[in-house]
Amino acid sequence: TAAIGSHGSNVGALTDAGSVYIFEQNFGGTNNWGERKRISAPDAAAYAYFGNAVSLLNGRAIIGANKHKEGSNNAQGAAYIFEKNTGGTDNWGHVKKLTAADGAVNNFFGNSVAQTGNLVLVGANGNSNNRGAVYLFDGTNNWNQTQKLTASDAAIGDWFGASASLTSDYALIGAPNKANYSGAAYIFKNNAGTWSQLKKITASDGAINDRLGTSVELEGDYAYISAVRASGNAGAVYVFHKDMGGPDNWGQIGKYTATNGASGDQIGYSLGVSGEMLAFGANLDDIAAKADQGSVYVFRGEDCGEMSKPSNALVSVADQIGLSPNVQCAPNPFTDELAVMVSAFGATRLTVTDAAGRLMAEADLPAGDVRFDLKTNEFRAGIYFVQVSSEAGVRVVPVALVR
Repeated sequence: TAAIGSHGSNVGALTDAGSVYIFEQNFGGTNNWGERKRISAPDAAAYAYFGNAVSLLNGRAIIGANKHKEGSNNAQGAAYIFEKNTGGTDNWGHVKKLTAADGAVNNFFGNSVAQTGNLVLVGANGNSNNRGAVYLFDGTNNWNQTQKLTASDAAIGDWFGASASLTSDYALIGAPNKANYSGAAYIFKNNAGTWSQLKKITASDGAINDRLGTSVELEGDYAYISAVRASGNAGAVYVFHKDMGGPDNWGQIGKYTATNGASGDQIGYSLGVSGEMLAFGANLDDIAAKADQGSVYVFRGEDCGEMSKPSNALVSVADQIGLSPNVQCAPNPFTDELAVMVSAFGATRLTVTDAAGRLMAEADLPAGDVRFDLKTNEFRAGIYFVQVSSEAGVRVVPVALVR
């Protein structure tokens, strides 16, 4: 399923109210991507920009409308939850409208959206004189707001919340206007349901006007953060690893640039990551004589010439090539519990064997990003092998249990 935002589309006579289009593979024919439905806000209004940000996961779409007028507050912003099979089979029905408890004029709530499980994160980069904020909503609590996150060094104009990515354990928030537009990103960690700032991230070669944090993406133990005006204004995407430089340190390990990138291309204006496949939008790339036509660059992990291997990481980016499952195990060595993060295009089979080949644990996992927690209270110290198999291939990761 694909959800594609069209925030400038008209809804009836409502100019720039915005829409989102849902497409499904094999709808209308084998391998055809057919339009299933066009979604608009239940309270659609002119210039709301519904669809300016979209997050799609497991039959749920979170849609931002960052210029939505709430009451008398222009551009306060809103976000909407739609779910598949709500209101009928294959229908995408509206479930909840989200707004900030302290919403105000020009907050641009909904400028970024992200989700994982029953958690939704919504960015409002215009909050508090453009210092910015992000808000967490909990689906187990009727999608009510549970927390507001801000940067520890927030300053006017930072635009914290301009971009966001979320996993069950970490949130990555971009602030591209920080420090004279050099930009920054912030990692927040979930501690038993309370999220707190863990680290502020900056580029090793950052400079004024780089705009680090324009787009962000978390994938396993890796954080991808774009700086659309870095590298001579061509743009770049920086890679950070959770354990580079120490546990939870989120140190820089690489930087992606285009070999034919030119000044003004803005590589990294948008980005998407799935396992070792990466796509970076360059919205102002000139194509032949067509100025600012735009393009998308596709990379694999091995394409990053500046990549360093994290000292505490089991598998480097360069080791994880192709469409076979992406597997990360942490911590390693481990004691009582091992977290296995799997990202795969299809269903997978996970097995854990000891050094003698004896089966110690097994599980069937669905497609997508899945976390499997291996309990090892009855295991002996030694070497074990985590194997994840799918139709596309097999990954085997050795891990060490210490007591």
